[in-house]
Amino acid sequence: MKGFTLLEVLISLAILFVCLSLGVPSLLNMQNTYMVDKQVITLKKQLNYARFQAIHLGTRVTVCPLDKFGKCQSNWKNGYSIFVDNQKMGLFTEESDLLLVKNQLSNNLSLKYNGGKKIVFDSIGTLDSGSGTFQFCLPTDTKAIWSRALIVSLAGRVRSSYDIDGDGVDEKYYSNKKSDLTCS
Repeated sequence: MKGFTLLEVLISLAILFVCLSLGVPSLLNMQNTYMVDKQVITLKKQLNYARFQAIHLGTRVTVCPLDKFGKCQSNWKNGYSIFVDNQKMGLFTEESDLLLVKNQLSNNLSLKYNGGKKIVFDSIGTLDSGSGTFQFCLPTDTKAIWSRALIVSLAGRVRSSYDIDGDGVDEKYYSNKKSDLTCS
């Protein structure tokens, strides 16, 4: 008779279980990191695109989440639009040129912006609105390990947060090791 004994099968299954129990947490960590980083990179590219268009077209370009009436609102998680703001009112009208629409983010990710309801780039690429920070968080991430931020300066420059003190949590500021991102 050829085949495996029950003892050999059980030992093989035990080894497989140990290998899986070591690998699955790493896989989940990698998946969460990828999901957040992908959204951060996408938003950074789109903010740089809006800034470039403002410079290229020589006019104001607004980035904001629009409600059904074309008015900027503050819920960035539902998506946002980039448009030429000819009226200088932060309002999307029939005269406005729509440059890009970003649909709703994944349900597993929150996005908050502390700089107001909109970002407005002027014709030289600087902000004509307040500077601020976008923060991405996973709802299960109470320690902010996967939290990332994009900081938009008054000069219009967009930069990513990173971990400067090696504690596994990104900081908002380059020079302040006590400026850890928090998710609440």
